[in-house]
Amino acid sequence: MKGELLRAYRIAEKYEGQLREHYEAQYLFASLAAMLSKYDIALLAALRAYEQNPDSYDAALLLGKIYLALRERDKACEFFAFAHAIAPQEKEAAVYYAVELYNASKPSEAETVVRELYGVLGDDPDVNSILAMIWSGAGLNSEARALIERCNCNEIENIDFLSRYFEVLISAQDVNAAIKVAERMIAILSRNGGRAGQLASAWGDLGAAYVAANNSVAAMEAFRKALDIDPSSKQALVNKAALHKSLEQYVDSVACYKVAAAHYPNDPQLCHHLNLLLREMGFLEESIKYGEMAVAMRPDSVNYLTNLGCSYFATGRLDRAWTYYEYRMNEVAATYRGLGLPFWQGDALNGRRLLVVREQGIGDEMLFSPLLRDLPVETEQIGFAVQPKLLNLMQRTFPALKVFCADTASHEWLRTNFDCVISLASLGGLYRRNVSDFYGKIVALELDPARVEAFTDRFSLLPSGLKIGFSWRSGLRGLRRDVHYPDDFNLWQPLFDLPGIQWVNAQYGVTEGEITELQQRLGSRFHPFADVDHYADLDSSCALLRSCDLVIAPCNSIAVQAGMVGRPVLRMAYGTDYFMLGTDHYPWLPTVQPMVRAYDEPWEGVFSRLRSILSGLLG
Repeated sequence: MKGELLRAYRIAEKYEGQLREHYEAQYLFASLAAMLSKYDIALLAALRAYEQNPDSYDAALLLGKIYLALRERDKACEFFAFAHAIAPQEKEAAVYYAVELYNASKPSEAETVVRELYGVLGDDPDVNSILAMIWSGAGLNSEARALIERCNCNEIENIDFLSRYFEVLISAQDVNAAIKVAERMIAILSRNGGRAGQLASAWGDLGAAYVAANNSVAAMEAFRKALDIDPSSKQALVNKAALHKSLEQYVDSVACYKVAAAHYPNDPQLCHHLNLLLREMGFLEESIKYGEMAVAMRPDSVNYLTNLGCSYFATGRLDRAWTYYEYRMNEVAATYRGLGLPFWQGDALNGRRLLVVREQGIGDEMLFSPLLRDLPVETEQIGFAVQPKLLNLMQRTFPALKVFCADTASHEWLRTNFDCVISLASLGGLYRRNVSDFYGKIVALELDPARVEAFTDRFSLLPSGLKIGFSWRSGLRGLRRDVHYPDDFNLWQPLFDLPGIQWVNAQYGVTEGEITELQQRLGSRFHPFADVDHYADLDSSCALLRSCDLVIAPCNSIAVQAGMVGRPVLRMAYGTDYFMLGTDHYPWLPTVQPMVRAYDEPWEGVFSRLRSILSGLLG
């Protein structure tokens, strides 16, 4: 078959030069060249055909496919849009166009195209699977799965369909079913002699499913097979890089991303990954270089811009850091942008009432709250919208402000009571332009006196010794996150072995299994304080932490809370912590001492230093 195709191509090539102005000849030559993967030649011929007949559905569709093969997805989407506009009832162009819109992070536009097609075709494997993929991306997992499984999934052998089905299952967290679908794709492609790129992609999907199943050995083997088939497989390279990172194999992770970036130099996401990874490793100038490259290619990406700002924070160049970090407002501000209030730029209020809105996380909201004291304006004109569980703490800490719960304030009430708005962290760009601006501006959280007294009494009943509050993880788990948190109690055992310490639980979301293990390891020296909800009841959590002599925690909200109530904190950080602002300490929180784990250092090194510190305190 290929020999016949090659002969046809050579005949068309022989006469192509004489028929440059002939639409049919150029379209045929372009089609033959594309089928032989001679995409550069195919592109020129297809462009000539399209120039001859710009209303040609076939020429526009062919150009979209050629640009897709050349990895120029923006141009591919443009020509699929042309083809769809010429013949909106044609399924092939609509399917290609919808998929590329989705890949370009335009899910609502993609859904519009697919719904129009659904109105023509009804239930159809391509239509249902694309719509299901879009719904999965929007978090409608059960609806997406129900829609795609209206097709006979067990009988369909179309690889594009199965690939979308795989994505739906992964989003629905049915990892075992996803593994079976990936294995089916590999079997079908191996049996039918599928393209190398498709087979590599199927192995890459299998690897991704094994990552979701926390089976790193099987995942790494699947990625290796994918790259044996296609060394330039972006999917396999990126997922293998991410897996190496989660396994703390940072050098291997960087190598994978750099190989991918060499194959795909116009892909900003690869540069973004390198920015994040190199920053964590401490190679800050190289990190910034890749961050700038990502932003140059995608200047509208909130994620790229914000993370470039974080890399500048890590170097202490706050002027540039705040500029880029401000782009997070495109996401943070979504909840109140509809208010129609102008953003405050730091000018004199002159009687205007200012609304300061919260940040996304509890830790960030507490960490940034001292910026409120920088406001050189009449405090009665300022409102501070906070998360519900911070309401009491912030009302006591900032009694001159109008502190209220953001979740219960209607837009109408906000528009009536305020004239302009700013986000809490944005105050840093106005008043903390240099690291020196942080010193001498500490704000301690004002606690409920009754709770402080109650915990003081309870702590007085504990056996003698150093009272250490401790936390060991985040609330979110997974292979790629757990590397940042020392939740293996074997790591803690050298600290537990030290006499003269009473260990107080400060972990939110602690499980019964964790409590049982700690009781087995520590016996009567472990104090769970089971009535304290460190996630929902922050008043009690902060009062408990205030009663501790010392707090040990990773980079989670507990470390911030303890620092904000003035307790000495040993904060375990993995890699570069950009909130240290290029220093060897935390300018935000002077009582917090960083215990930084280098990217190539095991957790045992950090715990050895912790043991030395505790031994010194114990005398």
